[in-house]
Amino acid sequence: MNEATQMGMANWITLAVAIYGAMIATFTAMWRVYDWRQGQVHIKVETQMMHSLDGRYLGLTALNTGKVPVHLTCAGFQLEDKSNLVPYAEIHHNLYNRLPIDLLPGRSFTAYLAAGKLLKSLEEENHGRAPPKAWFGDDIGRRYEKS
Repeated sequence: MNEATQMGMANWITLAVAIYGAMIATFTAMWRVYDWRQGQVHIKVETQMMHSLDGRYLGLTALNTGKVPVHLTCAGFQLEDKSNLVPYAEIHHNLYNRLPIDLLPGRSFTAYLAAGKLLKSLEEENHGRAPPKAWFGDDIGRRYEKS
């Protein structure tokens, strides 16, 4: 081989090693971001209407889809004018659904509210319509809303 061919071959090898190194660095960075996101708190909030013999109930459910436990301390609704309605007596003093609660990964918590009492609270607050978003709050001030 002549000198020009050897120099061209060295450049190709250098380029291949550089591309390989860039691919490994990109993969490693993506893996670290994925791993970091998995370690964060992820709470899915849902609402559902239930009927029983003694009336209608609104269920507020928090599902921990993350990999770390979370300490839920409060729940409520964000109204259309961005103010908050927290039916404290209904959620916090219910015998079967007491907050605060430690919500472990993969577990859920549902608080049941008498729909009639919730609508009465809305009327008292002069909002008139059902609240658009349900939410749960934790002990360090984070809020998880229904999306």
